[in-house]
Amino acid sequence: MLQIRRVSMPNQKPYAPSWTNHFLDWLNSLPIPIWLSIALIYLLAVIAFHSAYWIEGALPFGALGSAELLVNGVWSIIGIAFLLFLNRSAAAAIDKFSVLVPQRKKELEMLRYQMTTIPSGVALAFTVLMILVIGGAVYFDPTFLGSYGLGNPISMAIMLSVGTFSYIFAPLMIYQGIRQLVLVTRAYQLVEEINLFRLQPLYAFSGLTMVSSLFWILILNLDLVSNYATLAQSTADFAFTVLFGLPNLLLAFATFIVPLWGIHRRIQNKKEKAIEENGMQIEKTHRTLYALLKKASYKKTADIEKSLASLYRMREQIEKVPTWPWNAGTLRGFLSAVFLPLGIWLAQQIISRFL
Repeated sequence: MLQIRRVSMPNQKPYAPSWTNHFLDWLNSLPIPIWLSIALIYLLAVIAFHSAYWIEGALPFGALGSAELLVNGVWSIIGIAFLLFLNRSAAAAIDKFSVLVPQRKKELEMLRYQMTTIPSGVALAFTVLMILVIGGAVYFDPTFLGSYGLGNPISMAIMLSVGTFSYIFAPLMIYQGIRQLVLVTRAYQLVEEINLFRLQPLYAFSGLTMVSSLFWILILNLDLVSNYATLAQSTADFAFTVLFGLPNLLLAFATFIVPLWGIHRRIQNKKEKAIEENGMQIEKTHRTLYALLKKASYKKTADIEKSLASLYRMREQIEKVPTWPWNAGTLRGFLSAVFLPLGIWLAQQIISRFL
């Protein structure tokens, strides 16, 4: 069950929590698993979309609509799931990371609060903005929230309510996703010394970046899936879809790599320094060995040879220390998840236009 630990701040909170945090806390407080709450919200959204079409007469009462209505229902829960998983991953990462900086509890608890709490003013501003944008879009294009123009006030109110609820989370996802990644960089700045043989706590935030990246890929794929059913009507539509898919693609790459880049460089520098120190010791030991051989002090050479063997084994261990929290296979899987559906969609579009 996705439960976010709320920590009482030692001082006054830097800002009040947003309505989204209160809403997510309410979902977590329900006596049912959080995944069931999300599933019920999706089901309600799909029923609401169908009800609007039934009232409008666009569909016979009780009849199921196209797959578009099912896909549209996903947008009503993607933002909720994104923020829930992002907050849970951030809280868990702070717990794992805290062993590296036990003397910085105050800063860590502040970071925990910031990573799991959207400022109320920011959320309110984005909410009002999206309500105005969606209202204007529907006013100028009645088909904005559906394949049919809605004229009945009740059906329009239903579509507007569900559509607005879904779209409101879009800017909040982007804001909190990017904000968390900035805070990850700030958390790494608390680490003064890096231990090459105790790196797991440093990789605590890799789960957070992975969750964020996977959600951006999921959103990109959902957008492409909605285009599989019907081909783009014009080259302009095709270019529009590609253009607005690029930000999700860039966010996926950025959230996967950028927050870990700073600590990766610090580990790499530490590793290079350790290898250099090891090389200096090997060189020094070689000189000692040559001096003993020159003096024909063969009894002492055995100990020197053992020291050399230990130094070379230590060098191998240092060279094997990873500087990224994932291996090449994980990176290949990530790239496949991004480019495979995108490649299929592009091939579909190109074939439909030129063949």
